[in-house]
Amino acid sequence: MNAEICVVGGKLQGIEALYLAGKASFKTVLIDRRSNPPALNLADKFYKLDLLKERDEAAKLISRVDAVLPALEEEEALKVLEQICGETETPYMQDNSAFKITSNKLSSIKLFDRLGLPYPRLHPEASFPLIVKPVFGSGSQAVHLVRNRREFEEAVRKVYEVDKNYLAQEYVSGLFLSLEILGDRKTFHPMQITGLEFDETYGCKRVLAPCRIPGKIAWEIREIGVRLAEGLKLKGLTDLQVAVDRENVKVIE
Repeated sequence: MNAEICVVGGKLQGIEALYLAGKASFKTVLIDRRSNPPALNLADKFYKLDLLKERDEAAKLISRVDAVLPALEEEEALKVLEQICGETETPYMQDNSAFKITSNKLSSIKLFDRLGLPYPRLHPEASFPLIVKPVFGSGSQAVHLVRNRREFEEAVRKVYEVDKNYLAQEYVSGLFLSLEILGDRKTFHPMQITGLEFDETYGCKRVLAPCRIPGKIAWEIREIGVRLAEGLKLKGLTDLQVAVDRENVKVIE
């Protein structure tokens, strides 16, 4: 009998989770508060539920599946979802404590400082060109490359449409790479390093694997990944993104 995975959230992350779960031959259930989420047709079953307003109904459904994979970023909903999984003894496939830090780019930078990890300089120490982006959020939403003061002010205005805070850092060109790290709070295992390709329309448009990079760079990225996971006391999976300019590795997020 195939395991049944419940994905909560039917936007971009939900699309990826349901697509890959289907490729792995899992049965899938999608929960979303909207009636027609983008990932709707990728799930075997769909339930329109609001976790915060229909908690009991959600708990009944979750008690019948084999695991829950959150694909949303609302802190209160994640908290309720973790509580439901604890009550129903259903495996919960996210580390909420680590997510609370890594989903906030300012708290992430504080962690990088504490661990001594290299990252792009912040404005105003860094000069143009700069990357301006929301403190919260993912999927390259409202991320802007700016080359002068006028573009900077326009980018900040656009960021304020999706978030109340912005982050401005030096623009780092070069090779963009990703590494996933798996941990159980005690031991941490770096996985495969992949290449990332971006464009102005789609953000991250392609992931390349395998990715050929010098052994010294690969070792440094894995070392950074393990230190980051140790600092988070990670239970589960996290993703590290870096930029490599010549031989200089800098943590993006």
